[in-house]
Order: sequence, then C-alpha cells, then structure tokens
Amino acid sequence: MNIFSKNGPIGGARERTSVSARRSLSTVILGLLFAASASFSHGQTFDVLSNFGPDNWIPMYSLIQGPDGGLYGTTNRNGNADGTGGTLFKFSLTDNTLSSLYTFCVESGCPDGINSSGALVQDENGLFYGSAPGGGTYGIGTVFSVTPSGTLTTLYNFGSQANDGINPYSGLILATNGNFYGTTYNGGTHSYGTLFRITKEGLKSTVYDFCKLANCADGSAPYGPLIQAANGKIYGTTFYSDCACGSPPPSGSLFEITLDGQLKTLHTFCIEEGCPDGSGPAGVVQSSDGSLYGVTYQGGTYNQGTVFKITPGGVFTTIHSFCNCGDGANPDTALLQATDGKIYGTTPSGGADDYGTIFAISTAGTLRTLHSFKDTDGKNPEGGLLQATDGSFYGTAGSGGYGYGVCQGNGCGTLFRMSLGLSPFVHPLTSFGRVGQSIVILGDNLESTTSVTFNGNAASFTVVSATSIKAIVPSNATTGIIQVVTGSDTLNSNVRFTVTPR
Repeated sequence: MNIFSKNGPIGGARERTSVSARRSLSTVILGLLFAASASFSHGQTFDVLSNFGPDNWIPMYSLIQGPDGGLYGTTNRNGNADGTGGTLFKFSLTDNTLSSLYTFCVESGCPDGINSSGALVQDENGLFYGSAPGGGTYGIGTVFSVTPSGTLTTLYNFGSQANDGINPYSGLILATNGNFYGTTYNGGTHSYGTLFRITKEGLKSTVYDFCKLANCADGSAPYGPLIQAANGKIYGTTFYSDCACGSPPPSGSLFEITLDGQLKTLHTFCIEEGCPDGSGPAGVVQSSDGSLYGVTYQGGTYNQGTVFKITPGGVFTTIHSFCNCGDGANPDTALLQATDGKIYGTTPSGGADDYGTIFAISTAGTLRTLHSFKDTDGKNPEGGLLQATDGSFYGTAGSGGYGYGVCQGNGCGTLFRMSLGLSPFVHPLTSFGRVGQSIVILGDNLESTTSVTFNGNAASFTVVSATSIKAIVPSNATTGIIQVVTGSDTLNSNVRFTVTPR
C-alpha cells in the first residue's frame, strides 16, 4: 500500500512507495492450505481486456460503471514529458476500447490537479466527481467534476481556507443529504488530516480535524475510502493512531462519524505487541449482515495483513491472517460484497508469482484464492474490484501486461475481467432519492423493460438505452430493493435503495 514517509513530494504528504520496492519473499508456510490459483467454479474465467500504454498508465483505484455501460477510472501517469498528472479514462465494453477522458497537468503548475485519487463517484445526472491529492492553485490538492465528454471543472482548491486540509487521497462519497464527503491525509487545525464536506457547487467546510485528542487517540492520516452505512453514519479508517508498539508501525483506527461531525473511534489497531489484529487499515464495506469488513496491510499472525470484521455492536474479529502461502499478502484496498453474499478483494503482492491475487472470503472467514497474477496479465492490483451489472468482476493491475515506450520491461498495467457465472442485476446510479425524483438505473439489455418497482411499489419509467432507464420514485415507495422486469427476466438491484425525506 502505500506506506508513507514523514516528508513527501506533494505538499508535505507522506510519500507512497511502490509495492514492488517493499515486497520480500516470505517463507512458504501452510502451503497445502491454499491453492495458488484455485478454481472457484466450473464457470470461472479470467481475461485481460486491455493493456494500458504510455499515454495513460499505472491504474491504481477501483472502477465505476457509467449509464452508457462503460467503465471509468483513473491512472497515476500520462503522456506528459515526465508522466506527471495522471488521467481519467473510459473503457467501452461494447468494442473493448480504452481511451483517455481527461489528462491532468498539461499546463505548467498543474492548476487542474495531479493524480486523481480514489474511485470516481457519479451524481444523479451522470457527472463524475473526484479529488486530486496534489496540484491546484496552492499545490496541495483539488476537488473536481468532469462531464462524460471530458470537460473538467475545479470545484475547490485546498489551501483556500485557514487550517485547510492537505492531500485528499481517499476520494469522495455522495451522502444522502446530497453533499460529498472526503478526507485529507494531512493539514487541518492539528496538521494530521481532516474530514470535509463539499457541495456540488464547491462550497467546502471541515467537518472534523483529526488528532484532536491527546496522543492522536482519535487517529491521524485518514487515507482509505469512506462509506455511508445503512444507519446514515459515515465510516472510515486512519493510517496512524495512538500506539505503543515500539517502532512506529502504521497502526491505524476505524471510526464512525455523523454527518455533522460527531466522531467515535470503534477500534484502534495494534494495541498489542505484534499487532495480531492488523496494522494499516484500508477502508471498510458494510455487509448485508450489517457488519463492517475490511483489510489491514500489515500485522496479523504472519505480519502479511488481515481481513477483519466488526459488528454493529463493536465486536471486532480478525477472520483471516494472510501468510503469503498462496493466499496473497499486504491487502491495501476496500473490499466488495458481491451478489452471491461473499466478500471479494485483491492483494498487491503474494500469490504464485508474488504479483498479487484476487480472493473471495465468506463472512465466516473461509478464504479462497481465485487468481494469482503473472507478468502477462498484470502485476500489483492496488485497486479494488467492481461487480458490473452483467454479474462479472472488473479491475485493474498497476503494472505488467504488454510493455512498450516508458513501460518497456515492466508493463503499463492491465484492465481485466473475472467471471464466476453470477447473474446480471440492476444498479441505481445513486442509491438514495426522495419521492418524485428521477433515478437512473443501470443494467444490461434494458430496452425491453416492462416494469420497475421500488420495494414492490410500481414506478413510472423511461427507457434511455440498453444500459440505462430513468424511473420516478413513486409516492408510496419505501426503502428496499429495486426490481426491473425485462421480457422474461426479473432483475433485482444489488443494493437497497434508500427513500430520503422530501
């Protein structure tokens, strides 16, 4: 992941070092417990769909699916003379073409930002929003929006306010109150990071300053992506915390915070010698059982990282310790719960060739390695997985694949698909809305849609294309599953749609 030194090149941020620079071979233990690339089902397939090139390379964050059915993401490098800046890109599943949507830092000083961080997020109109941890007017980061055609607008330049945050690495989430929330890794009143709120018009305010408590008992350096859980509260992680473990490991904390800034630390990592509960958490996902699941980059029984679970009541359990014995090592990105109920994730190292893995783990902690990366299909997948509406999983590897130009010998990265034979579904572009609001619903083969219901209540709708429809949240709608009937197929949404107050 993304270990940081105290002084980094971007506005004082702690520097990220590459996975390959810190990987080391570990003793193969418990090797018979895991297959290096176990087959999950008879229908499992893995395909490289595209190789990145010298104009957009080193993809590092999760993909999202747009209303046009395309996949969108970011890279850390582009075709500038020194590669600085990164890109926003689109991959078309229709014709398997990869294209740059926007290239950062083509002007001196990078007024539009450097290296978009975290997954992009879309609003109900299909606009993309994101954050860049460097560049902008003051060189310490921006928040931006970009149209599907590639027109970028800078909404906010960090440094515009006193005690502002610095380096927004986590990306953004769109909360049910219509505002975006994100974190900065540095800056704020206490210089150890902030959680902020920003409107679509760019009005930004600090919700919480980390390290407010003595010895940073509330955590410092928030880094992983945020989520808004079913109870309306936001959950996230910090990379450092108050820890008495000798030399300063990442440690970290898991926090809960209300939309108005009331923070509660749910778990502080590495309070015991050896960090058996893990160290360096990287965001969480809420499962259908209500619990939060996440990973740590280090710690655990073999110091190769962990998968953990914490219940709504605060009971913390380490459900798997990675050992780099076929199961991967050093997971550093948020997990995904798929439509089959299992939790899926990636590791950037470990596996048969030490280039990373894709794994599935049950909520009880039974882990299976689904794929071990090799040079030709990608190396070091540092982004999480997306389950698209066709039921398949999509992701990127930061290097490997076909190498040419600046990537000669190492590869510029790959975009891949893994199919386990899971059924198609529909997905609301935003998972909340009020009665009477028009909602975009994503899917496949939607041109023959005959009905749409919100938790069993019929809604009026318009077919926009084969990959999207617009539906009006009905007056009697309640929170629950969206169901779309297309000919002989009935498609359920992969998430509950929350009906918000007027």
